[in-house]
Amino acid sequence: MKKIVFVTGLLALLGTACTHTENEQEYKSSGQDLYKTVQHFVSLGEHRTASAGDLSTSAWLKAELDSLGAKTEYIEFPLSQFFFEEGKLNYDNQSVDVFPVWPVKEGLQLSLSGIVINGDHLKDSSAIKGKLVFTHLKNQHGASTPATAAQINAFIKRGAIGVLVVPNNNTGEIVALNTFKDQQAWEVPVYEIAPKDTALIGQSIAAHKEVHIEIKGEVKQVTARSVLGKIGTGSQQVVISTPISGWFRTGGERGPGIAIWLDLAKWAHANLSTYKDYTFIFVGNSGHELNNLGAKVFVDQVAPKPQDTRLWVHLGAAVAVRDWKRENGKWILTDSVDSKRSIYYSASVAESFEESFKTLKANKIKGTEKNKERIKPGGEAIIYKERGYNNLVSIAYAHRLHHVKTDDEQSTSPELLLELEQTLQQFISLELSEKSK
Repeated sequence: MKKIVFVTGLLALLGTACTHTENEQEYKSSGQDLYKTVQHFVSLGEHRTASAGDLSTSAWLKAELDSLGAKTEYIEFPLSQFFFEEGKLNYDNQSVDVFPVWPVKEGLQLSLSGIVINGDHLKDSSAIKGKLVFTHLKNQHGASTPATAAQINAFIKRGAIGVLVVPNNNTGEIVALNTFKDQQAWEVPVYEIAPKDTALIGQSIAAHKEVHIEIKGEVKQVTARSVLGKIGTGSQQVVISTPISGWFRTGGERGPGIAIWLDLAKWAHANLSTYKDYTFIFVGNSGHELNNLGAKVFVDQVAPKPQDTRLWVHLGAAVAVRDWKRENGKWILTDSVDSKRSIYYSASVAESFEESFKTLKANKIKGTEKNKERIKPGGEAIIYKERGYNNLVSIAYAHRLHHVKTDDEQSTSPELLLELEQTLQQFISLELSEKSK
């Protein structure tokens, strides 16, 4: 049996420790380097699937994996995608931003003018025909749902020429909406407007005067891609996954997961001799905001079989973000971790997980045979669980700036990134050691 030793120092100050076997090389993760990775990711621009920013991201990550000697490839899939450039609503010499709600129908005229009526205080549904309808979404948390679609389609069926929806949230900004399974493209334009900008709509409704909406963009048939890298040649598989696409710059939503994912690849490469029985599969999936499209392609066409998968670690949304607090009527970004992040772990890895994560602040949820119908992992990991991958740890959380344009690298910090990175190194080391088999 290989001896397990513990690294102290900085990790002890962070409340975590990294275990190493006696043959394992010393790989030192750096919080500053992790943070620089997040900064670089943000600098690539908006990350909607198959956009320039998304393609640049997969190219950059593939090059990083190539530099480690990983066996890399792109996993490509076809996509009908709307390439958005700009959206404005104009009224009375004033303008505010609007953002189309996906899926956008090819050939649909998105720029239009019309009278707006308030769909939330509507007494006569016949008044809808030929009008734009304004409504607050009843069911919204960064994703469309069948209930969301039913609310919007009720206006469309009654003759609305377009629908303006408000995603209620405490940022006052637009919160972009992921699509859901089998969601159909809207038959008329559907736009989001920020809560902070609704006063202008109110003015137009009161005056019974037209607003003018201008959208620049087009639907294109394109090829999207995820990125895959394999490190090692062992017969047992360890999958480390993370989404790489998102609506805007996604600094807190995507950045920490990508930074830790890439650093774990470097750690795995440095310790090939220790884990010679394993192949580490690092997959960065695009298509996340489009009903997890890339993740489904990977798990259905490329992923190892569940029986060959020793462990699956999924780094979803907001795995290590700073918390916000309300102070004197304002929201203040703190240096503390947002401890509401959710971490799902399978009962089969509970011993290693509970030892490694015992001091990490999070909402930790153990998945068991008894609770499997009501306890599900978040984000893309629900797909992996449904496909039979039971040795699973998944971190996913919708933080305050989830799907908001202002989500950048300031949502995280070097300290929080390093804390989670070292905790995951410890967990993987324990789980794969002979002691835990």
